[in-house]
Amino acid sequence: VSDLQKFFDALPEEGVSADPCSPVAATTGQLRLDFENELRCQAVQLDSQLPQVLHGPANGLPYCLQAAPELGFQLDGFLKFCGAGMNTTLLDQEHVLEFSTYYVATKHAASTGHSLIGLLDRAKHYAEFVTLYHPSTRRLTIFKVFLNDVLPTGRRAGVRAAA
Repeated sequence: VSDLQKFFDALPEEGVSADPCSPVAATTGQLRLDFENELRCQAVQLDSQLPQVLHGPANGLPYCLQAAPELGFQLDGFLKFCGAGMNTTLLDQEHVLEFSTYYVATKHAASTGHSLIGLLDRAKHYAEFVTLYHPSTRRLTIFKVFLNDVLPTGRRAGVRAAA
């Protein structure tokens, strides 16, 4: 965690300990928005280093995906990309810590730029795993396990990757 992140974490939430109309609260809120926007911009810039097949999912994340060639469960012939960060649930807008893992077959990971074939191909050439940690209830939820016929069958790869 950066010093800047610690600084923003220590700031009071708008409307909790300060008048939301006060200059202090307005400045704090603007600083938070500027910081979050900066993080999103950094994530988009890093997106160009990802395989083309991950550009779509990565653009919807409020955090960066990075190659993780030595972390956790690995599969021969696949590249692993991971990311984690704060997000909100769609239903009740609860703040959660979200962990995402993607596996891409090496043959689909070669392209990092746009291609006409990639735009026309509707198949998802990645396996996706998303886990949420709910700090308010101290609950861990396996939110998404989409194998998309990408991982090898008969090796329990989906179960091992989700664990």
